[in-house]
Amino acid sequence: MDKASIYLDQNTDIMQDLKVSYTVRKKWKKIVGAVLAKNLQFNYIKKDQCFIAINNPCWYSEITLYEQKVIENINNYASPKKIKSLKLVMNETKKEITKRQYALRKNYDNMIGR
Repeated sequence: MDKASIYLDQNTDIMQDLKVSYTVRKKWKKIVGAVLAKNLQFNYIKKDQCFIAINNPCWYSEITLYEQKVIENINNYASPKKIKSLKLVMNETKKEITKRQYALRKNYDNMIGR
């Protein structure tokens, strides 16, 4: 009986995390503002951490200025759950190598073997 109650308690924690994550995802633009919402993507909430994907490494240092305000705003929307920290994760996107406009006009990339 003890094992079953522990399992159910863990399950309710997971469900609560999912509900809060859904609410925060829907309200993300209101929570962080339009400018930050373009560069920060909400991933999920696990225990007392909020996982956020960023598309540029410069946001690691920039978000430290806004960290407490973002946590406060998330906690306003995530009423039963209290977030204590943000975990920033770099978004894994491959950059396409594009030819420069000048190189396209003059076809210089083919001349130098690119």
